[in-house]
Amino acid sequence: MGEGVDSTRDAPPVGSRKICGDPPSRRGHTGSVTQELLTIRSHKLVASPRSALFATGFRVFFLAGALAALFPVALWLDTYTSSPSVVLPWSPAAWHGHEMVYGFATAIVIGFLTTAVPKWTSTPAASGRPLVVLFATWLVARVSMLFADALPAEWVLAASVAVYPVLLAIIARPILSTRNRRNYAFPVLLTALAAGDTLTHLPRLGADAVWGHHGVRLGLYVLVMMIVVVGGRIIPAFTNAAMQRAGRGQVVPPPPRWDALTPVVVAAALLAQLGMAPDGVAIPLLLVSAATLLARTIHYQPWCAIKLPLLWILHVGYAWVPVGLLSLAAGRFGLSVPESTALHGLAAGAVGCMILAMMARVSLGHTGRPLTLPRGMGAAFAAIATGAALRVFGPAIAPAWFVEFVLAASVAWLAGFSMFLLRYTGMLVRPRVDGRPG
Repeated sequence: MGEGVDSTRDAPPVGSRKICGDPPSRRGHTGSVTQELLTIRSHKLVASPRSALFATGFRVFFLAGALAALFPVALWLDTYTSSPSVVLPWSPAAWHGHEMVYGFATAIVIGFLTTAVPKWTSTPAASGRPLVVLFATWLVARVSMLFADALPAEWVLAASVAVYPVLLAIIARPILSTRNRRNYAFPVLLTALAAGDTLTHLPRLGADAVWGHHGVRLGLYVLVMMIVVVGGRIIPAFTNAAMQRAGRGQVVPPPPRWDALTPVVVAAALLAQLGMAPDGVAIPLLLVSAATLLARTIHYQPWCAIKLPLLWILHVGYAWVPVGLLSLAAGRFGLSVPESTALHGLAAGAVGCMILAMMARVSLGHTGRPLTLPRGMGAAFAAIATGAALRVFGPAIAPAWFVEFVLAASVAWLAGFSMFLLRYTGMLVRPRVDGRPG
């Protein structure tokens, strides 16, 4: 259960060949995509410092992001008590939503992009002082959000959005200068993320409260689009790589022609939902995008990943995207599915599972370790996936137990990310075990 997808011990049991058999030998999604996305190699050995926290972006931001995953949820739990011990500067729901999207999730996005973009563009990775500045802007934003009542609203807004131009200066330049068209979407998505963060602050500047809600939704939808794009690259690659090591060849065939339109269809559906388009426009787009993603999920052969925690958690996280889109459509149909339930399917399910999976995998590979999960991480994955299911499906089954399901889901979330911190903090703060830079 705790072994990684790239470990030689990950071979599926004898007999699973009937389920994950050898497909035609055509080239499609291969391990080269895996290496392109998540592997930064150097053939040059260097002397390693005692601490490597700012050697590469994933280190400090994965560590900070995991801590940020705990804090807003713990404070959210506090609001359910009869006498909350902490008074938040915003309404609890608004503050919780902002910090989960623009604090926790954005930290992981920063860590991933500052690590992956140098490989995509064959340019030097940011390290040292640039990363310190980038992290400082993110940290100042978190402190400002916590003490927003004592600061001018304009200052809090400025502190909150300052991280985006710094990040764009680090990652957009290499993408654009090398004409890396395949990844042009990421500067655009980061700009949209900055716009969403800005919207969340408008109510404190005198605008209607609904703009704060729109800002959180926009940020969440940007994260979903990143999952659709990146997950569409790495999940088939990782699945094929694992099966090839097990001697089964490629199990995920090349994508069908219609697959190239999947991100476009999903983006259209999310924009329609964000813009409160009429039901006659939004519902068909949501249904088509969900159906397209479900077909994609099946195409990726998720049953081949059942015994491989580092792999199945990716498949589960990706499957939550069409579930969330279907939930949004169901709410518009009048099926008593609150929008908050659908949003938690996308947030706790898709974003939570995919983020923990990527943190666990990238941290192993980029610290020079084999992709073998530390003990307890399989249970951490299960906790995040189970918590999302409790939060989304529990209230629908037993509405009278809504608060209990929220509490149970929150505890599962805290358990999953606490386990990550327990098992990965040492890796993130110490140099690579192979003596290489990064």
